[in-house]
Amino acid sequence: MTEAPRLDLEPEWKSLEIFPDETASLRVIVEQSEEHGLFRFSLERFFGPASEDEGQWPDGFWQRIKASGLYASAVEAMEEARASLKSLGIRR
Repeated sequence: MTEAPRLDLEPEWKSLEIFPDETASLRVIVEQSEEHGLFRFSLERFFGPASEDEGQWPDGFWQRIKASGLYASAVEAMEEARASLKSLGIRR
């Protein structure tokens, strides 16, 4: 199966970890800035293919619905990301 594309990508941010697994409709991506070395997480929602998009997104797409603040370490960003998921009722 083809991975649905991510919208709102910022090339200066490198993805480190994606959770929960890619079959969920919500996920968190922990990222690191290549410019200043800080970390953040983004909450993304999957939007499946729809007749309204006239075939532009045949595999659907992931779109950021929330971006966190900045963290000094990946561990801090991951802990906050997990807490964010937990508050939404998603466990990991």
